[in-house]
Amino acid sequence: MVEYLYTEKTAPKGVVFFYFFYYNVYMQNKNLTIVVSVIILLLGVMFLFKKFSFNNYIEDQKIVEKTESNLSLENKAFVEKRLTENQAKISKWDEKTSIVDKISLYFVVSVDQRALGEYGEAKKTLETTMSIDPKNSNIIATYSSLLSVMGDKKSALEYINKAISLYPLEYNYWRWKIDLEKDLGKNKNELENIYKDALMQTKNDLNIVTF
Repeated sequence: MVEYLYTEKTAPKGVVFFYFFYYNVYMQNKNLTIVVSVIILLLGVMFLFKKFSFNNYIEDQKIVEKTESNLSLENKAFVEKRLTENQAKISKWDEKTSIVDKISLYFVVSVDQRALGEYGEAKKTLETTMSIDPKNSNIIATYSSLLSVMGDKKSALEYINKAISLYPLEYNYWRWKIDLEKDLGKNKNELENIYKDALMQTKNDLNIVTF
């Protein structure tokens, strides 16, 4: 008999379930059509569950390069005008332009591009900014935020971790990290450990304590 050939100790759970199902449905109903139909249905459900599990969903989601702006027509016109003007200023930079000026203007440009839904362009702008000042934690954190909006939360976590490594006292970085870790599936205990680390690194900053 099937129930003697396969037990929890001698066969994988999937096999045990299969033969348990076989015995209870087939032996009880003697209806092969029902058995085959239900098995196919179960296999289909198992396939869909595996395909759309949380981790696969995160990996498979597409990167959003461009989207519609939520700005009103008036505000959109203002931002577009400012963006054009600032891009014109960038084209006139020379060897005398300071790094601070470059970073400041690039940052404003990236903010405007993001506001207009031009995520891909904003990403390029921030990458250029990071190439100028690779240890600017604020730019790196901003880049992390953009990556998340674009749909790449794993890379967003990577960059916020980099920002934290450069300036661990900034509570906003830790709060953003905790949000990302939660979105990426960390369990309660893991999140609590991250929270404790945040408290230690920020010297019990009130903004972490009350988070």
